[in-house]
Amino acid sequence: MTNNLRMARAWHGLKKNLRRALDGLGFVEMTTPVRTNGKLRECMELNLRSTLADGAPGVYEIGPCFRDDVPDKTHLSEFQMLELFWTRPSFGQLTHLTHDLLEVS
Repeated sequence: MTNNLRMARAWHGLKKNLRRALDGLGFVEMTTPVRTNGKLRECMELNLRSTLADGAPGVYEIGPCFRDDVPDKTHLSEFQMLELFWTRPSFGQLTHLTHDLLEVS
């Protein structure tokens, strides 16, 4: 098996497990625009927060983000990110969610 195939399978499995865990907690997955006003997005926050304000209990997205920097050994210009927002979680809920998401990864 090639290294590319191993990486693709690992990434697929990680996203599948994250989605299963978040969906099971009542979060709603969104897909937001990658390009806005001719620029590649640097974060997903605005669209996710707007949906949360419309009444969703929790929202998330797993997708590409782009840095407007010169890439180097530790910073790629494109990367994948999980962004999530949750309506009024307690500290304990955030701690449990973080533990659960790290466990599935």
